[in-house]
Amino acid sequence: MKGGWNRVRPSGFHCPWRRLQEDGGNEGMATKQARKSITKTVKTPKSSSPAGQTFRFNAPTALSVLLAGDFTHWQQQAIPMHKGPDGIWTVTVNLPPGTYHYRFIVDGEWQDDPECTLRVPNPYGSLNCVIQVP
Repeated sequence: MKGGWNRVRPSGFHCPWRRLQEDGGNEGMATKQARKSITKTVKTPKSSSPAGQTFRFNAPTALSVLLAGDFTHWQQQAIPMHKGPDGIWTVTVNLPPGTYHYRFIVDGEWQDDPECTLRVPNPYGSLNCVIQVP
């Protein structure tokens, strides 16, 4: 990346996107596909492999939080997150080294993460969050 962007903390970050893109009423389908793909996409870190990137989002009253990004083909394979007793949703994803863009979908709405420090413009007039995996 150019332009003097600061490097994001390697533990992973979360960030949202503007609005849920109209999908012709197939939001339920996207959620089903996301649940199917979670076993392929989300893995528990192993001691012999690099640590996974943990994404967190604080939404105590939310019913559903999905992680969507270029590594999930955005909404096509968004990853369902798991709600903790403290209202913080988490998921750990193993990502190969590189730069990735992502956001959260909270109860069907794209949401921003106030802790995200590195963002880039997206084609919808808002910003994507960026994570850099060393």
